[in-house]
Amino acid sequence: MVLWLAAAAAHAGTISPALKRSLARGGTHADTAVILRFTEPVDPGRFAVTDRRQRDNRLLLALKARSEAHRAAIAPLLDTSQATHIKDLWLINGMAVTVPAVAG
Repeated sequence: MVLWLAAAAAHAGTISPALKRSLARGGTHADTAVILRFTEPVDPGRFAVTDRRQRDNRLLLALKARSEAHRAAIAPLLDTSQATHIKDLWLINGMAVTVPAVAG
C-alpha cells in the first residue's frame, strides 16, 4: 500500500495529514479507504448561457466526462494495486477507493 500511495502522491500531489495518521495507526495490515482529489477542475464559466437548464446539463456532462478521463488515466494503477470500492466523485473532482494492505 505504501508504494501505491507513493505512486499516487507522485501523480496527484500530497497526502493529507489525516491520512498519514490513519496509516500510522493501521500499519501495513489494514485496508485503507482514501479519497483522491484531482487537479484541473471544470471551469463553470465556460457554460455561461441564459438558459439555466441548458447550462446545468452542459456542466453536468463536463463534470462526468472529466471524471471518466481521470479514472482512465489512473486505471492501470488501480488495477495493479487491486484497489476496491472504486467510486467516482465527479462533483468534487475526485474518486473514493479502498487500497488493500501490503501483503507481508
